[in-house]
Amino acid sequence: MTELANPFSAIYSRLARIEELLLDIKHLPNAEVVTRDDEASFLTVAQASNFLGIAEKTLYSNIGKIPHLKRHGRLYFRKDELVGYLEGGRVKGGRK
Repeated sequence: MTELANPFSAIYSRLARIEELLLDIKHLPNAEVVTRDDEASFLTVAQASNFLGIAEKTLYSNIGKIPHLKRHGRLYFRKDELVGYLEGGRVKGGRK
């Protein structure tokens, strides 16, 4: 007769492997779980003003100059476009 493998043994070994993987993930230094590409993610007004280092009121007053999207009465900002906006204001250094 052939011996059947113990299903509990297989389950135990798989659970042990999952536990090892979870512990590895838990102990990664400065680990961040990325759900979306940062360049393609959208920021809210609060997040965009924080990213730009300006007050929300300042952001609203300059909304014609800052790239944004408006859907359902809400403003959204792409991080890569905000970086481009900031780099567009780059001042070239010169000699005095």
